[in-house]
Amino acid sequence: MSSLRLAAALLAAASFCRAQSSDVETLRKELEALKADYQQKIRILEQKIDDLSRKDLALQQQVEANRQRSEEALAQARQATDATATLGRTPLFDKVESLEQSTKIFEFHGYARSGFGLNGLGGQQVAFQAPGADAKYRLGNEAETYAELVFVNNWLNPERGADKAWFKTEVLVMAQTQNLSSFDSSSQFKFREAFAQAGNILPGYFRDAKFWGGQRYYQRQDININDYWYVDMSGYGGGVEDIRLPSGKAAVAYIGSAIPTSLVTVGNVPKSNIDARWYDLKAPGGKVALWYNFANSKIGKFTGTGISVPATTGHNWGFEHKRTEFYGGYHRFNIQAGSGAAANLQATLQSPSLFWQHARTVVLTDHALLQPNDKFSIMPAFVAKWAKPGDPGIGYSRWYSIGARPVWHFSRYVSLAFEPGFDYVRDPRGQYQGWLRKFTISPQIAPKREFFSRPVLRAFFTYASWSDGLRGYVAPTVYGQRTSGLTAGLQFESWW
Repeated sequence: MSSLRLAAALLAAASFCRAQSSDVETLRKELEALKADYQQKIRILEQKIDDLSRKDLALQQQVEANRQRSEEALAQARQATDATATLGRTPLFDKVESLEQSTKIFEFHGYARSGFGLNGLGGQQVAFQAPGADAKYRLGNEAETYAELVFVNNWLNPERGADKAWFKTEVLVMAQTQNLSSFDSSSQFKFREAFAQAGNILPGYFRDAKFWGGQRYYQRQDININDYWYVDMSGYGGGVEDIRLPSGKAAVAYIGSAIPTSLVTVGNVPKSNIDARWYDLKAPGGKVALWYNFANSKIGKFTGTGISVPATTGHNWGFEHKRTEFYGGYHRFNIQAGSGAAANLQATLQSPSLFWQHARTVVLTDHALLQPNDKFSIMPAFVAKWAKPGDPGIGYSRWYSIGARPVWHFSRYVSLAFEPGFDYVRDPRGQYQGWLRKFTISPQIAPKREFFSRPVLRAFFTYASWSDGLRGYVAPTVYGQRTSGLTAGLQFESWW
């Protein structure tokens, strides 16, 4: 009996072991299947992670490319803005105003330069300018203190809100001395501007039009390095400007002036100008401006002789092409022609004569500012002028001028300017003819690496020489019959 129980126990144990072995095998297979499934899922997740990493890298590259394009676009915009600002950053407020809107009820602007120098013989500095030339190259060649102080009051809408009318008045006082001593008798103080201006007066299409009246600098353009105002219709009168047209803008003004004289019976001789301009016209490479001025003057009879001079008229035509972005600066080309009472190309009146209705003038100018980087800038300039007074047998005078002012910017504050300038003049009456050559080197300190950075502190050393045909006409009070001269000194210049 015991043997049977033992056999049964062994059989039961064997059956239990076989069952356990089968369960373990099943469990093992299930674990292996589960492991394979997880490994497959892990491979899928790793693939997705790799895909996401590649997409993230591509996105980062796209973001970086967009950032670089944005920086390049911003740099180009800044360059264009800087070029435009440079174009406006000239010594007079009337050129800055169009770029910087007024934000104050009262404003104070201006220009000033002052310094002192010696000539090569030990006396006070003198300027070298050719006879018959309308300008001289300025660097190291200005022997006076000069300032223009501008006072502006904004009476209505000083913030220049586009939906509101605005009114302002402006007064400019000019001051000049010959650097003799304080309160010396050579000091001059003159009104150069006193006018009112209003805008946003008319609704709709004519909202941009600006009305003005009084005495003002009007439609002026200059070459900075020789201070030549080749376009200048400054005077007394009134008009409207910035009239929006389908293409460009327009301006119309009446401007007058007079010259005191006792030679004629009408008293002071007046000159009336009707000036019409069409500007901001899009053209290849930039913009174009066109203008026409009709001038009229009644002289009357010459006292003492009784000779009657008929009313004299004149015409002035002008064309200008400008590029407001040109290698970090700008470029301007201008040509004008004038006749009769408009032969001087200005609103002011030249001295009347019996034959001045036959006067003729042609002026061509070309100048630019280039600043390709923050280490170098240069302003080259060229002027050609032909003019005759109208007297019988008297031909055209000639003035040709070419020069440049390169500036090397060694650091943010320190630069070196060099200015060579050449002027050729010929008098139609044969009094003088020849070349004036002027060279100036000037170490400078200024706030920025820009050609027009102001204020600027300068030391200057100037050498000039001229032809025998100009002997006695260039700086005659010091250099007399000599044909060369030297000056040296210090100067500051600024506008605000």
